[in-house]
Amino acid sequence: RMPLFASLGGAALRREQPFLGTLPANLLYGTAAEDGVLVQGFIDLLALRGEECVVVDYKYSARGEKQLLEAYAPQMRVYAAAASRIAGVKRVRAFLVNILRGFCVEFPLGEESAQAGENI
Repeated sequence: RMPLFASLGGAALRREQPFLGTLPANLLYGTAAEDGVLVQGFIDLLALRGEECVVVDYKYSARGEKQLLEAYAPQMRVYAAAASRIAGVKRVRAFLVNILRGFCVEFPLGEESAQAGENI
């Protein structure tokens, strides 16, 4: 029932999309180090349409929007970088869907996430 899912009509959907690659440490840990760190995981839902992809990550949490965004910022940056590489696009949007509380919030992505996707 969330508008997000209605907006994905016509997109190619990939559930539990695996990824494996390296990302710069500064994207993950807020450090100046640019050394590569091996990351792997699964994106809950990756929607592909044209020159854009959408990452959806499901959470079952009592947290509100702000707390979810803060708690999962590193994970969402990794997912956005991985999605950019998988889809071969630079425009990535990322959303957290809180199943327990029934809301969706868009995660604000910077340019560094798309650029980091070149390493995944």
